[in-house]
Amino acid sequence: MEYLLAKDAIADAAKRYCRGIDRCDADVIKSAFHPDAAVRYAAEGNAWEFAHGAAVSLRRYKATMHAITNQSIDGLDLAAGTATGEIYCTAYHLREAEGSLIVDVWWGRYLDQYSRIAGEWRIQHRVCVHEWTMELPIDSAMPIPAELFQAGSFDRKV
Repeated sequence: MEYLLAKDAIADAAKRYCRGIDRCDADVIKSAFHPDAAVRYAAEGNAWEFAHGAAVSLRRYKATMHAITNQSIDGLDLAAGTATGEIYCTAYHLREAEGSLIVDVWWGRYLDQYSRIAGEWRIQHRVCVHEWTMELPIDSAMPIPAELFQAGSFDRKV
């Protein structure tokens, strides 16, 4: 049972990261990482400092959506409080360019090392692996009354 609870807590950390990124909420992003965690995206650094920069940087998009799939959690050692994992991710970034809408699509993987500190599983080290990107112009929107729905950015941190 403890093994399953640990795997669930690790999966929750990954979900919190995506939720925080898409809401541009540095505090939620940070909740996925231990305070001394390191990340390697375009550069290597402290995960909590990355959280602040990412939350500000992503506000330039009208909306973002990070979708994680195929999460594997390997080498889970309950006695040591450590595990490793890999997560596939597709990220969508909606932006305006010269009066048109563009979706930037990113595919990649997160290679994570997890640790349990003070009873809490979080990411200790992350390497973001880039696989592919593409830009998609939006010629027309889906034929639904989109204006009746809440805008995607309504719950972002300002």
